[in-house]
Amino acid sequence: LSSILNRKLFVCEQSEFGAALGVARLAMFVDNNISNKNTIIKEINIKKYFYPDNEKINIFEKRYNVWKNIYSSNTKISASFL
Repeated sequence: LSSILNRKLFVCEQSEFGAALGVARLAMFVDNNISNKNTIIKEINIKKYFYPDNEKINIFEKRYNVWKNIYSSNTKISASFL
């Protein structure tokens, strides 16, 4: 994915809890009982980085284009069964 997007990507520690923590933090921001809002958001620790592999980007682009073609042709087929 990093190569296809040509971007450095990363995974945060405890990323499996990201959505739940985000909702909890939003709730804390609107809670009038919490006076110091600066303590809600803490620095995010990065667990792993992913970098684009420039040597393989051509292969990945070809595979991605094949997948897009297969996907779009299947959506036409599956729509006929509805």
